[in-house]
Amino acid sequence: MPKFALHAGKPASFSALLLLCFAAGCPSVPQARVTQFQQSADTVHTQAQTTFKAINDLVTEDELDLAVKKNNLTESDVMVVLSPSDIAKWERAFSAIDGYCKSLTALLDPALATDLEQSIVGAGFAHRSQSAGRCHEDRPEC
Repeated sequence: MPKFALHAGKPASFSALLLLCFAAGCPSVPQARVTQFQQSADTVHTQAQTTFKAINDLVTEDELDLAVKKNNLTESDVMVVLSPSDIAKWERAFSAIDGYCKSLTALLDPALATDLEQSIVGAGFAHRSQSAGRCHEDRPEC
């Protein structure tokens, strides 16, 4: 067993085993569910955009009808139901959900787990071959 530790009190082989379990472990969320969630979020996003536009168009038409009938039009007579900044907040929220779904899809990709496992094992062998026969100055016990 190696003499160095990645975490206090836990040998490196135990830490490597845990990392490999995470990399090659069984996903708890089926890929199809993530895809379904992303499609649903995309549908809601499209519906929200359509609804926001329809609301603003409807209010604008009503305001124009009222403005034509007024002798003096003031700024307080013009109502903005959904301001561009409010719509931008919704767009940021939908963008965050989309990014979350893409991240989940990537994390649940079986090829990613295999690639990560191979990279970790390869890095371990490279480190082992580079440090074989050498002691570190801060570790006189090796």
